[in-house]
Amino acid sequence: MVAYRDRDVVAYGPTALQVLGVALPTALEDWGACHVVVPTGTYRPARAGVVTHEVVMHPRPWRVIDGVPVLHPVDHWLQLRRATEDELIEVGDGFLRRRDPLLSLAALTARVDR
Repeated sequence: MVAYRDRDVVAYGPTALQVLGVALPTALEDWGACHVVVPTGTYRPARAGVVTHEVVMHPRPWRVIDGVPVLHPVDHWLQLRRATEDELIEVGDGFLRRRDPLLSLAALTARVDR
């Protein structure tokens, strides 16, 4: 991500959730690739191990973790396409963990409603 710090590139999907410290079910982990999102029609990283996703709207980071910009956790959660219902529940539960929760139930619900 350091190579893209001056570009509109944001960590995405499983990569962002891993940066946020969310425990993913083994089937959803992707430690071999760095998933990023960029606005359609802009710079698109072309590098081994980088999976680029495009969106129409400019991705606005929710937070920057150790120099890595990430979207809101719920935005990444909603993009876990291969996930089963049980896996989605497990990831959502990870947002509400007992120690240092990433989100409150109210914040999670509000973002899903949005």
